[in-house]
Amino acid sequence: MEQRRPIATIVEVEDGLWQASLPGIGTVMVDDPRMAVWQLQELIAEQRAGNVLDVAPPLLANAGGEPVFAFLLLFTTCRPDRSDIDVYALVKAEPPSGCRWFADAHHPGLLCLRPGATPLDAIAGVVSEVRDRYGLGTELNDLGFDRLWEWFGDHERRTELVAHLLLMAAHRADLIGLDPDDLVRFLRQIMPHRPPA
Repeated sequence: MEQRRPIATIVEVEDGLWQASLPGIGTVMVDDPRMAVWQLQELIAEQRAGNVLDVAPPLLANAGGEPVFAFLLLFTTCRPDRSDIDVYALVKAEPPSGCRWFADAHHPGLLCLRPGATPLDAIAGVVSEVRDRYGLGTELNDLGFDRLWEWFGDHERRTELVAHLLLMAAHRADLIGLDPDDLVRFLRQIMPHRPPA
């Protein structure tokens, strides 16, 4: 039987610092919103004197109670007809709502805490906004998974891995000229049909 998942409220309290609170459990401060769930799980485990892996990860919600998802989206390529620096400067100066510029030694990207019905909705919202505002779409195609064969974590983590693979597929399909309808048709053919819930 699946444990009922508690709902934690997460808000940005200052530039680059988020506070996540779980009633009756406590509050954590994080500089990366992706860490909030894990740190809250640790608090729950401490309170119950149990193992953190046995604790249902809390769901995150913004101050208005809307579900939000934390994720990192990376630009692994840029279109050859545009200057990386110019395009990235625009995104860096005015990132999508709920996102901040992220850069490390490998790839630039966006660290986001975005609303959505599911992780896929939240991620797709950022990618489509970047495509519409900056002309970049499939270049934003990585969620930072190092080992794509790993299948662990809660439902949201596993959904992010699926989104990562779909972003990679969309990027490669765009490079070879496949239409989005080709990908949708392929998915509909290979996935089992499930009646609507």
